Amino acid sequence: MSLISTARGDIAILRPDIAEAAQGGLPTILVHGSGGRADIWSPVLSLFTELDPIAIDLPGHGLSPGPLCRSVEDAADVVDAVRRALGLSRVAVVGHSLGGAIAQSYALEQSEHCAGIVIANSGCVFFVDREGLPRILDNWPVMMEHFARGQVSPRASQSMMEAARQLVMKRDPAVLTHDLELCAGFDSRDWVSKIQPACLIVTACEDQLTPFEHSTDLLARIPHAQFTAIGPAGHSIMLEHPIRFAGAIDSFFRELRESCTVNEEPA
Repeated sequence: MSLISTARGDIAILRPDIAEAAQGGLPTILVHGSGGRADIWSPVLSLFTELDPIAIDLPGHGLSPGPLCRSVEDAADVVDAVRRALGLSRVAVVGHSLGGAIAQSYALEQSEHCAGIVIANSGCVFFVDREGLPRILDNWPVMMEHFARGQVSPRASQSMMEAARQLVMKRDPAVLTHDLELCAGFDSRDWVSKIQPACLIVTACEDQLTPFEHSTDLLARIPHAQFTAIGPAGHSIMLEHPIRFAGAIDSFFRELRESCTVNEEPA
């Protein structure tokens, strides 16, 4: 990982090795979910053929210093600060869970700089038990196991379950609590239909943390959105099915690129 200087402070980014990078791929910022960090994208970084992936640690997460973002809209501004710091005119944004909310906000506010978005395991709203949030700090070992089990399918192998557990163990319970508060305050139902950039919704059939119905609600509200469901899988599809997850996203952006090429050809 490396740190880049942005208008929002230093941001840690994770990119594939040069030898593994897609040549000429679409610059794409990958945004993690609640309490997460850029390394959740590690299983898929080298699999993309259409994208030049740039995974980030949001402020106060992983190796990025704080302060934590005040809102989803504030986090979307961080994404644009990364774009500007890298000298990119347009980027795609792939967001997971809370990151999917950030992708929605980015597409609305920065449509001229947004080449398309992928909303993975997310929704227009998140049903967060605010009264139960103190349990994350009060009894982290038990809550950590709850969140770890939610990352994968109930039918996942023991080795996959252990990988999910190792992933969640890295999270700071205070940061996770903060991020879940951001989720609780998010509601895009009044404006998500106004999103103009191309949109792919990716969901998991057995997601217990952000249920399948959240994604179908998004699909009903975004007229031009495309939709892919992967199963059996839990909340973190990129961990459980990296090849299928990366393939779905590549196919979406490949079709988008080829469609634009066809449309630009003279009659």
